[in-house]
Amino acid sequence: MSRSDGLRALAEKVQALAGPCRETDAVVALAVGWTRHVYKYREAMDGADRETHIFDREDISWVGPKGHRLTIFPPTFTASLDASMSLVDLSVFEGCLLQGPMMGNGLWSAEVDGIQGDAATPALALTAAALRALVAEYRRGSYERAGGRDAG
Repeated sequence: MSRSDGLRALAEKVQALAGPCRETDAVVALAVGWTRHVYKYREAMDGADRETHIFDREDISWVGPKGHRLTIFPPTFTASLDASMSLVDLSVFEGCLLQGPMMGNGLWSAEVDGIQGDAATPALALTAAALRALVAEYRRGSYERAGGRDAG
């Protein structure tokens, strides 16, 4: 599957969600340049029994394309308008529009550079539209310029 096909399929998945999904947030984060880092280490602790116990530990952090670091969880693209808006870099895209819920279907509608996304919540609609706009940027050959975003 090509990169643009993957982004298009992800936009469809986001648009079909009924509400926020942390698993999908992680997939979106990876698709737009975030990386997940797992740090594994051992820790020794003295127990109440006066014995030293060794524990295997791991810390997880997410690092954005511009170096922004979050601990444990990726940005909440499917739940937060702030996070989904971080996908819309106004220096690349000309603008966005969010409206809804629409009469008839009850869905929210978002447009990024005239590319639409309709979904159950404002954050889902904006995330879907932004991912579709990234597909268009990718096809125009400016995906690298369009892809480096942080939610923060």
